[in-house]
Amino acid sequence: FAKQGSLSSGHSSTLTMASVLSDDPGHLDGVQLSNASVDGLDLERAEWRIGQLSQKLRGCMGRALVSSPFTAAGLEDLRLMVFPEGKELTKGPRSKRQRELYAKKVNEGPLDGCLKIKVPSCPSETELQYFLKVGTSRKGPFRHNFAENTVSGCDDFGVDWLKQLEADGSLLVCVEFVKEAK
Repeated sequence: FAKQGSLSSGHSSTLTMASVLSDDPGHLDGVQLSNASVDGLDLERAEWRIGQLSQKLRGCMGRALVSSPFTAAGLEDLRLMVFPEGKELTKGPRSKRQRELYAKKVNEGPLDGCLKIKVPSCPSETELQYFLKVGTSRKGPFRHNFAENTVSGCDDFGVDWLKQLEADGSLLVCVEFVKEAK
């Protein structure tokens, strides 16, 4: 269940069933879409506020946190993916000691994660240019043809992600697609 809406500011947003049905601030939030201009570039921004990041990362035990699907840059079913410890893992920590070390890292830091964007269906000749943000740390521009590989992103933001948390324990991650000049 996703509902596209239009806000009075001219920005659009996506509400997911999770954000509609829950008042729990730790619940996974939907992706908010807006337009922006940074350094003279017109951008289409998709922001995902992850409530109670440390708690969610403990729950996924090393596997990726994945946003609800959204539409941006003329493409559908996009997802932002956060991988703790700066790498993709197919399995989380297994031994009790590994789980304890992982829990300590996601609670106390330093936490070095990676942020990726997944574009499952992209025309073969389309190369997207985009920036990625974790809190106030912005990286890019990146260029990628998602028809060749559906996932791309940044493995090193050079910051402790826990130092990027908002006062409520949430983390704002973002992809900004550069709009093509008309």
